[in-house]
Amino acid sequence: MYFSYSQKGQALREKLIAFIDEHVYPNESVYHEQLEAQANRFSAIPPILEELKLKAQEADLWNLFLPDSMYVAGLTNLEYAPLFEIMGRSLIAPQILNTKMSKVVIERRNDYLLNATSLQRLGSENDLKGVALFLASASNYVTGDTIVVDGGMAAMI
Repeated sequence: MYFSYSQKGQALREKLIAFIDEHVYPNESVYHEQLEAQANRFSAIPPILEELKLKAQEADLWNLFLPDSMYVAGLTNLEYAPLFEIMGRSLIAPQILNTKMSKVVIERRNDYLLNATSLQRLGSENDLKGVALFLASASNYVTGDTIVVDGGMAAMI
């Protein structure tokens, strides 16, 4: 079966490719630099993402996944799917162009993880540091076992 782009879908596709080529790809390294410069990479959103979100809003490439044309593009699934595939070529594009949906997905994932762990919290860097220190100090005693650092998630499955 052959699917062709609608006029609206083709116009948005071209606009999206141009936006990603001009704004997203050149700033991926900036994003990673800002992320690595933070003390805790989960503590704040790198400023470049907020700048690019504003540019996406100005370009009317914001929340394309919503079907209601009163607020956004009003795309069908057939029109949206190729756009989502283009967004998926970059690690940061979905965060810039699909912010509300990304937020919902992240919130649902975090809720799932919180409910799936017996400790009812997400892990931290210190949790992993403790295991690394233990392994470094007991290296001539621990041989070939697996230490699971998952807040008790494996025990609940």
